[in-house]
Amino acid sequence: MVTITKKEIQKCYHFAVTAWEKRSQSVQQFGTDEPRTREAFLADQISGKLAELIFKKEIEQKYPGVEVQLDFEHYLNPLQTDNGDVTILDNGLVVPYKIDVKGSSHVAQWLLVERHKFWDLQTEVPMADRYVMVKFSNEMPTSPELRTNPESILNLEQVSGEVVGWANHEDFISSTDNTPWFSFEKGEQLISSQFLPKTASYPNDIRHLTNYIKKVQQSKSATSIHIGPPLDATLNVGLPIRWLNKELGALLNQMVIN
Repeated sequence: MVTITKKEIQKCYHFAVTAWEKRSQSVQQFGTDEPRTREAFLADQISGKLAELIFKKEIEQKYPGVEVQLDFEHYLNPLQTDNGDVTILDNGLVVPYKIDVKGSSHVAQWLLVERHKFWDLQTEVPMADRYVMVKFSNEMPTSPELRTNPESILNLEQVSGEVVGWANHEDFISSTDNTPWFSFEKGEQLISSQFLPKTASYPNDIRHLTNYIKKVQQSKSATSIHIGPPLDATLNVGLPIRWLNKELGALLNQMVIN
C-alpha cells in the first residue's frame, strides 16, 4: 500500500470545496438530472482525487521513469473532459490511453462505472480506454460516512490504499452478446462474488453466466445473491474484482519492464 499524507488530504478537500463553489465539476447525481448535495459532491470529489493520488504514487514507486500527472485545475465548463483522469508519461512519452481511476472501500467486491463515464450518452463512444480500481484502507471513511460529513476527512493523519486491478473498456462487455456482462440499474443491488465464476474466461456468453449463478445459488440454498445497499446511479456497468487484471505493467503496456 501507499500512503497519502495529511497535507495531500487537505489538498484534495480544498479542491473539492473550490469545485463546488466554482461549479467546475458537475453537481448532478451520477449523471442523472438530480442535483447532489454539497456533502455528497465534496465526498465524491475527495474520494476521486485521493484514489488518483494513490494510483500516481504506486505507479511511480514501482516503475522508475514513469510519471503520472494529475489534473487539479478548475474549468468554467463542468462538462469539459480531459484525456481521462490522469496523464502518464513513460520516459517522456505520453501513454496513449484514457484512464479512469475509481476509488472504493476496503470491503468492495466490484469495480463499478456509471453509465455516463462508460459511454458518451450521445454518441456511445467509450469514455475511457481502461478503468483502474483503487481500494482504500479501513481508516478511510465509507462513502455514506463521508457523504454525511465530508469534513471528517480532515481529522485523518493519513490515508492508505492500493491498486487492486484494472480492466479494458471491452472487458466489461460479452463479445458474444455485445452487451455488458453485468449492469445494475438504480435501486438494484450488487451480486456477492461467492456466486460468480472466478475468472472472466469461464462464461461463454451472458446466458451461460446467468445459468452458472443460478446453479451456485441453488447449491448453496441461498435465498438471495445480493449484497450492499441499493445503487444510486441510473445505470452502472461493473466487473467483480476477481475478474480484473492485476498486472500493472500490462496496464501501461508501452513500458519496458526490466
